Amino acid sequence: NDKELELLNKIQRKKMYEDKFFEKRGEIKWFDELKKRGYFNPNLETAPQESKDKGIFFIPQWNVLPYLEKVSQKVNILENKKYIDELLSIIKNVTEYHIKHNKILDNYRTWWYFVKILCNLPNEKINDEIISLIPIWLDSRFDNTLPAKEILEKLLPKFLKSDDPDNLRKAENIVDIVTEIKWLPKYTEQHKKEIREKYKNIFDKPEEQRTEEEKREIAVFGLDEEEPKTIIDIHSLTKSFINNKVASKVGEKCSESVIFKLADKLKSIFEKEQPSGRVDLSGIWFSSLFITPNIYDTRQIITLILREMLLAKAKKDINITKT
Repeated sequence: NDKELELLNKIQRKKMYEDKFFEKRGEIKWFDELKKRGYFNPNLETAPQESKDKGIFFIPQWNVLPYLEKVSQKVNILENKKYIDELLSIIKNVTEYHIKHNKILDNYRTWWYFVKILCNLPNEKINDEIISLIPIWLDSRFDNTLPAKEILEKLLPKFLKSDDPDNLRKAENIVDIVTEIKWLPKYTEQHKKEIREKYKNIFDKPEEQRTEEEKREIAVFGLDEEEPKTIIDIHSLTKSFINNKVASKVGEKCSESVIFKLADKLKSIFEKEQPSGRVDLSGIWFSSLFITPNIYDTRQIITLILREMLLAKAKKDINITKT
């Protein structure tokens, strides 16, 4: 009505009013008009903003997100079901814009809300295309803790609760994504600089003039080496897969394919680190199958998740683990 349209005109004139509107309102009646006015289009103002101090960034929150989350909580009502596709369209459009424009948005708060919205939508509406966006949301030069936590604690368990094969297949895809391995430099450039400065007396020598002991000392640092890291931090993976027993649930309910994929990731680490062709897996040592050790690196967390999956699979169907 005229009064509601006047309110929308008012919030367009002042950012403070706009922010307060999206914080307080959740009625679906506003959605179509807000969409028409372009509020749900990709917004460059939500991209990380660099401060006057170079290298320091502020990550803003897109003000429409609380409203969209509230809309997602109402789509279980029959007359609101059409808004499921509307919400998914916003998620796809914003993520695709981010990809096409050199990952310019890189906002973990935006991706966090997208996962929260997905948690409110029916499983059957979250197709493979949507799940394929998750790696984009986790690939940030700043932080991915918020979306990662939401994925591990809510989105993945949401699919694992079902016995439907399609839902379990989607769960397997998510497990594959959240255990992805990336290779990163062992040291930052600043750290390399500090090491070279500290051992200047060795690094300044031509290589042929270094003693055997000095050569060994430099080799230990491995300044140009890369090391494997999981896309989600080890602590979060441990809490979800081990403490909250998600790995056991995956092993019990999902196919053995998810186990083989995880095992291949572990093997690929050793193959890269041991290029001779003879892969020695004895670098991982757990004193017991039944005690959870302190986890320090990527090899350990992948091994531990594998252990829990295999134990659960063996309890459910020992013949699968035998073959």
